[in-house]
Amino acid sequence: MTNVIGKTFGLKASELAALKRLARRRVRPEDALSVELAREMAELSAELGARIGVLLDRGGRVCCVSVGDAREMPLPPDARGDATNLRLSGLRLVHTAQSGAAGHAAGEFARADLVDLLRRRLDLSLRINVSPEGIVESVTRAAIEPPNRAGTAFRVEIIRSLNDLLGTFARDTAALEEELARLRPRARDLAPRERAILVGVWHGDRGAAERSMAELAALAESSGAEVVDTVMQRRFRPDPRSFIGHGKVWELSVLALHRAADVIIFNHELGPGMARNLEDELPVKLIDRTQLILDIFAQRASSAEGKLEVELARLVHALPRLRTDGERMGQIRGGIGSDRGVGEPQKELNRRTIKRRIAQIEERLAHISAQRAELRKRREKNTIPVAALVGYTNAGKTTLLNRLTAADSPAGPQLFMTLESTSRRFVLPSGRRTIIVDTVGFIRDLPPGLMRAFEATLEELRGADVLLHIADAGDRDVFRHIEVVEEVLGEIGLGDRPRILVFNKIDRVDLGAFKPLCGGRPAEFVSALAPDLRARIGELLDGVLPGAPEARRAAPRESKSLLEE
Repeated sequence: MTNVIGKTFGLKASELAALKRLARRRVRPEDALSVELAREMAELSAELGARIGVLLDRGGRVCCVSVGDAREMPLPPDARGDATNLRLSGLRLVHTAQSGAAGHAAGEFARADLVDLLRRRLDLSLRINVSPEGIVESVTRAAIEPPNRAGTAFRVEIIRSLNDLLGTFARDTAALEEELARLRPRARDLAPRERAILVGVWHGDRGAAERSMAELAALAESSGAEVVDTVMQRRFRPDPRSFIGHGKVWELSVLALHRAADVIIFNHELGPGMARNLEDELPVKLIDRTQLILDIFAQRASSAEGKLEVELARLVHALPRLRTDGERMGQIRGGIGSDRGVGEPQKELNRRTIKRRIAQIEERLAHISAQRAELRKRREKNTIPVAALVGYTNAGKTTLLNRLTAADSPAGPQLFMTLESTSRRFVLPSGRRTIIVDTVGFIRDLPPGLMRAFEATLEELRGADVLLHIADAGDRDVFRHIEVVEEVLGEIGLGDRPRILVFNKIDRVDLGAFKPLCGGRPAEFVSALAPDLRARIGELLDGVLPGAPEARRAAPRESKSLLEE
């Protein structure tokens, strides 16, 4: 039997029985609503002094009966459509409202009801306007609108006669779904990619904000998404509840429908409460910048260690954001093996499970870190110097490693192609052997959880005798990226480690015009495509790595300040 959900506390047994009888009603598939069901709901709503709602499937069966109030109409969490395939949910909501009630003027839908229509992708939402005597005065009909010149997301109309709701529902719904399906190009059906809308809030330098959004777009593309629109809002400070304000959230919801978006990506880290508020109002999946980076890391991780580090970062990020569908009590747990008493909330069970898993992963990563420390000791014993490549993501570190050592590590234009440390031997011009280490790239506002999770990987940097700071000369934000890398190095305790600044990809710039922009920074200028790359980097390292003859420690005149102590 269909359950009655919502605000049922205090209802008499006879009233609950009357509500359950609504579930026995059937509506013809071609009708939006039957006269009998509408009249019965109106009478019962007036008798109880409450809003009543039913969800009908396309077969005309009642799936759910709900009791609400002027502010909300509770619905089951699984009552929503497939935004990815632009399908409607196959459900329509019929609900009552007392005529003259706040927010329920004739012909106007409450915003919460419209949000439900869009977020749950309902076939239809019908509001029965009920007089104090329990008589149906009219029905307000709301349906999703395909994109149009007016930019409206809904079509709302008043139905004066219940007979006008008969006979056309199935045909109208099929036509609407056909219109919505046209929003997604057919070519995407062959190789579907998530369609993303990017959202950013800024104040101050618009140019810097646009570059930040361009980086977010690159992150989204690297994760496999297709950016279909970008929204930038100028405001002095984020809205404490919804980050961009309720009005902008509404516009974003409409835009998501009209652009056939699957996901909305915020260029900021959203707090747990703010994320929940947005999830409750937006019709598609929501992620923030940190989650996007974590998603890329999860795709790139290949080794057991890398997968553990990514899992740890995701768990640390998810822990304060746990939520359940209502805070209902979970399954009864007790007895041997249980950590708490009977009736513990499900969220607390999830929280403790995550904490236990975090502790397990940290223990395993600590073991890996100890193994690496032992390996570094053996290198030191054998007096093998180590040079580590560091830099902003996509600066070309892995390509340099491949060219220098004939390695075949995956490299490409996508961000964060390298996650795990890679060590390769390199023979210097003097004949000495050295180790070159490539590690994960850095990025602005690197989430603290990632720093903590990748501690074992970053340990490789601490064992390096010199750091080669690789910067992309062809990136217009290169000098800001250099600052970000220096900040991260300071945060992980490597601010005083000897390092050499190497501008890579100089084949993409006019070197004569670029050098003056460097402001006298001591640096080396290279291209991973240059035939003399091995010789130049080899000579550079030969002069600065431990064990070099005194005669070679002085850098050539062209690069006389390559090493920053």
